[in-house]
Amino acid sequence: MKTKNILLYNSVLLGFAFLLLKVVYAAAGPNVTESSFKDNYDIFSFFPEGWGFFTRSPRGDKYVLYKVESAQSLTPVHFKNASAESLYGFSRKSRRVNMEIGRVASLVKMDSSWVRVEDNDQIIAAVKFHGREIARSAFNQKQFRFIAPGTYILKKYKIAPWSWAKYPDNFKKSAYVTTIILQ
Repeated sequence: MKTKNILLYNSVLLGFAFLLLKVVYAAAGPNVTESSFKDNYDIFSFFPEGWGFFTRSPRGDKYVLYKVESAQSLTPVHFKNASAESLYGFSRKSRRVNMEIGRVASLVKMDSSWVRVEDNDQIIAAVKFHGREIARSAFNQKQFRFIAPGTYILKKYKIAPWSWAKYPDNFKKSAYVTTIILQ
């Protein structure tokens, strides 16, 4: 019985040591004695760092989509996830709306179509896009379930670092906006 426990303990210890060495080897990056792509892929996909949701940069671009109702009236396209209507997060509607906003953002092909403005809804509503490239796209019912055809303003911004967030008067928040027409 004691021999079985020692054998089990040693085999588990050896397995973890092998796994640890493979992780260190895969994390070291390319070198002369590089392991195969498949070995690296297997290790990176097994551990949570390879799943992708831990490694997304929190400082990446954020997007807000506004539907243009009239010349000075914008309606934000969003869905509150923590409401009774969405079953306090169990509904996937807000995830779908955010995915569709990402699809709209991918329609903007040129950097020259973005206009830099102060991050304020009244200022964004008053922006004129004269001489700017306006993204136009055919409306695809399969891609957009919650976003209807029409004219939209897409705002791209970065969130303030947490150490600055307590002092909003000491810095100006800016954003980039562009117009997208889904027809």
